[in-house]
Amino acid sequence: DLLYRYGFTRRGPGALAGCEDDAVSLSVGALLLAAGGIGDAAARTKLLEDCSVVSPSPWDGMEDVLTVQLSPQPDGSITGLSELRVAMALLTIPDATTGTSTDMTTE
Repeated sequence: DLLYRYGFTRRGPGALAGCEDDAVSLSVGALLLAAGGIGDAAARTKLLEDCSVVSPSPWDGMEDVLTVQLSPQPDGSITGLSELRVAMALLTIPDATTGTSTDMTTE
């Protein structure tokens, strides 16, 4: 609902006009809930952070919170959307951090 109201999707009834520097920070905790809490949350979070998919929130008072930040651009694109897609893909793979079929470091 917030994504619609703040204009991060197509404009429509009830959408608010955003400011140039508006952004929405989605915490790893919120992403884990949306993904259904599959697998080892700590390992997945570390992997996302190590790959720079998530980073500490830039907002005051949230320095220890890892987030994906979405921000609309003047050309209609949204920065952070690729990071959100990668994060959700990793968080919904059943065995992404178990070292079984998706572990490509061992042969």
